[in-house]
Amino acid sequence: MLNATTTTAGPTGRWHRAQVLLRLAGLAAVWYGLTALPPGVSSSGLGLAVAISGGLASVGWLVMISPPQRHPPVLAATLAVQVISGAVLAGITQSGPGVVLPAVGVFDAVVLLTPTAAVAVTAAGIAALTAAAFTVGGPALPAVAGYTFALAAALLLGFNRRP
Repeated sequence: MLNATTTTAGPTGRWHRAQVLLRLAGLAAVWYGLTALPPGVSSSGLGLAVAISGGLASVGWLVMISPPQRHPPVLAATLAVQVISGAVLAGITQSGPGVVLPAVGVFDAVVLLTPTAAVAVTAAGIAALTAAAFTVGGPALPAVAGYTFALAAALLLGFNRRP
């Protein structure tokens, strides 16, 4: 007989545990890349911007392990913080795994929010990404084009996942 700890559907089910492990491993991989690739993480300059934007996006990532679905405004705000902060991170780094944070946030937004809200969060992320990339300079146009495509692809994948 199945109970709450052995079902695959409930918050304590095996699929939820797999999601928790995957999210934690993914976050660890992202932070490994952020510390190993330029500009890195530091207490000043671009490194500080990486630390702050990455930290904020990571908080959203961690909250989404068990999303606050009974509080839609908190859910929407969490996803907006994850996507916008993650997009700033991707715009600052212009290379590496930073784009994973906003892309997964966009996917979660499509699945958990209204379509209109998900598109708004995605558009805000793309605007933040573009502003950050052009602010720091470097090869901004290729980064903006590639990361915009990644966020748009996450949006479309999320729409395909909706019931």
